[in-house]
Amino acid sequence: MLTPAKFFLVSLRPDKLLLVSILLSGLLVGACLAENDTDTDTDTDVAPVDLLSVDLLAAEVLPSKVSPAKIAIATATDLRQDALVARQMSAPIMLYFSDPACGYCRKLEKEIFLPMLRSGDYQDRVLLRKISWLSRGLLNDFDGSKQELRAIAQRYHVQVTPTMIFVDEEGTEIAKRILGYNGPDFFWFYLDRSIDEGQAVLLKRMQKN
Repeated sequence: MLTPAKFFLVSLRPDKLLLVSILLSGLLVGACLAENDTDTDTDTDVAPVDLLSVDLLAAEVLPSKVSPAKIAIATATDLRQDALVARQMSAPIMLYFSDPACGYCRKLEKEIFLPMLRSGDYQDRVLLRKISWLSRGLLNDFDGSKQELRAIAQRYHVQVTPTMIFVDEEGTEIAKRILGYNGPDFFWFYLDRSIDEGQAVLLKRMQKN
């Protein structure tokens, strides 16, 4: 039997409000764990991890603005160049680690990232880049060196997909990461919280300088 819930309004963006129900019971965030696959040819053992447990269960989200233009999630190819762009924006970079076989990743992209990009509400707040966490493909790292995509995932100790990590122009993590995806209901809260946290860190640095 569900425990009593409390309801309140949370403003995530100026034009959007959430009606949030907080329950005392926990909810596991959905995520894809790595499987033993000889094709990946990696020496790193991916151990099971305790997924993020949350007690925020339900929300009603107002629909986003839809643009007729075709929208795609940008794949990370040059993190050094991305760092320059993010620095000009004074915004964090969100590294989204995914896997082609991850069903949660597909749901996350369809229900969150594509609507987010279409709305335009986040274009000045965060720079989103997608990384296939087991791929041998190459990219330019923050220091300009060539690195495999899977090496980037290993550096940040990514163990499940999807994982969202928020970094500065040097690749240093500056906000609480998000592990897994269990639907759009309360994900917007976690997304905005991490983006705001990252922006606050960058703003504080600018004020010191």
